[in-house]
Amino acid sequence: MLSAEAGLELLLRRGCLGCVVLVLLTSACVFSQNGTLVARAEEQLEQFARAFSPSTYQQAEVLYLRSKMKQTVGEHGEAMQLGEAAVRANPKSAAYRLQLASLLSEEINHAGFFKRMSLARKVRVQLEAALKVEPNNSDGLFGMMIYYEQAPPMLGGSKEKAHRLADRIGRIDVSKGYLAEAQLARAEKGTDEVEGLYLKAVDADPMSFDALSSLAKFYMSEVRKK
Repeated sequence: MLSAEAGLELLLRRGCLGCVVLVLLTSACVFSQNGTLVARAEEQLEQFARAFSPSTYQQAEVLYLRSKMKQTVGEHGEAMQLGEAAVRANPKSAAYRLQLASLLSEEINHAGFFKRMSLARKVRVQLEAALKVEPNNSDGLFGMMIYYEQAPPMLGGSKEKAHRLADRIGRIDVSKGYLAEAQLARAEKGTDEVEGLYLKAVDADPMSFDALSSLAKFYMSEVRKK
């Protein structure tokens, strides 16, 4: 029977850093409010990565996964540094580009007008770079759709382009297509349609975490309104 350390080493040697992160996080069971358990998982990830993943690819993957961990516990500054480092280490990864776009998008909500304009351009650069690598990446298309919906015309925003991308997402992944339509409906105040679209997303893929969590969040928001 493999020890925990041996099992993690085997996963790393097979290039499955994502699996290692899953093992580390699920072994902790729950996140503490101050992020202590996440920090321990991240520390363990670094230790195993240094010992068993000398390749540039795996080093970049560690940076990317650490960035996502930091983002999860609200440590935005460190998450941004790690996200940028991951993109520098492997600029041809769509996932790394999308992670960086996500972090830049978070900054927009707290920035002044001119800073928002600069950040919006950076978000678009990362989204376009990701889609250049993986043109049919549904997450990248979803991000680009939101950009078109929210950005002003002077920065390339276009409601029409946003709806075209929602249609395209639906042709790639039916469930995500309904989620995309729900996102646009909420943005355009078409609230009567939202519940039905979320239900269709779940019906199209009952195992989709995105669909299930979106529907749950919708019902929670409705409960709070009452």
